[in-house]
Amino acid sequence: MNNKKLNRRQFLNAASAASLAAAASGAIPAYGNASKKAAKPAILGGKPVRTKSFPSWPVWDKSAEESVLSILRSGNWFRGRGNTVTKFEEKYAKLMGAKRCVCTVNGTNALLTALHVLDVGVGDEVIVSPYTFIATYNVVFGSSALPVFVDTDPETFQINPDKIEERINKKTRAILPVHILGLPANMDKINAIAKKHNLVVIEDACQAWLAE
Repeated sequence: MNNKKLNRRQFLNAASAASLAAAASGAIPAYGNASKKAAKPAILGGKPVRTKSFPSWPVWDKSAEESVLSILRSGNWFRGRGNTVTKFEEKYAKLMGAKRCVCTVNGTNALLTALHVLDVGVGDEVIVSPYTFIATYNVVFGSSALPVFVDTDPETFQINPDKIEERINKKTRAILPVHILGLPANMDKINAIAKKHNLVVIEDACQAWLAE
């Protein structure tokens, strides 16, 4: 039996149900063992974190509904017809404190556009969080680059900036932090690391725009 550890590229090239099981066997500790001091879960008799149902999603009010209906009825749904998109870009850029904004059809295309603009491509590696929507690393593959996972902070579920530098090498081109669950990643630390190593930063804020 060959006990030599697989590197990232070998693992991706040899990915299959069997190889994944072999690579993961014994490598990931059971979550329950990671925090023996954790409170007893409600299902086992512990105190519930919530006693009410979570709000339904998406959330909107009457003004949002009226705006959507107005745009639908106008027929001006896209950039090539009317100025609805342009107006939104101007207002959103102002809201975010940015010089400009470019609308895309979804967050996946927004990330893909950013990677292409920054010329991320063949031979490049992009540091990402493993705890994210599949689009975050799909766009890296779509740019012919390789995603490199950096573990999350168990307190915030954001990418752990203290573990980023150990994954940086001569092929690293960008850091792609994900602001997950409505919370922002630690951008002060991440930007400082990126500046130190001359890397670009692309923030995936689909789940946390306007978060502070």
